Amino acid sequence: MKWSLDARIPVFVCQDAAALAAHADAALLLPDGEAVIVGTGACEWFGPETHAVGCSCCAGRLPAAVAFDRLFLDRVRGVVPFFRSVAALDGGPAETSQVLRALAQDAVVGARFRKG
Repeated sequence: MKWSLDARIPVFVCQDAAALAAHADAALLLPDGEAVIVGTGACEWFGPETHAVGCSCCAGRLPAAVAFDRLFLDRVRGVVPFFRSVAALDGGPAETSQVLRALAQDAVVGARFRKG
């Protein structure tokens, strides 16, 4: 494992399920509809962007950002096994864009996670 002075959790975008195998101990971030991979400890799903920016129900946060929050809180609370990285499955351009935008633009996600 490569050490870094950056204590944030690295996020790796994987092109397919086979690429996830390289991150066997990572938590998974999957687009809605993707099946759970057997043996994973922490797993969270996110849906497509369906609300207008700044709507009252989600305050403009991306579904991927909310999924990152759920992963982090489950880790802190001990609900899931401790993980040192997150593997996000590339479900297509919209999903990958959403994950990368959450990392770059959401202050809470950016404080906890970084692109690996």
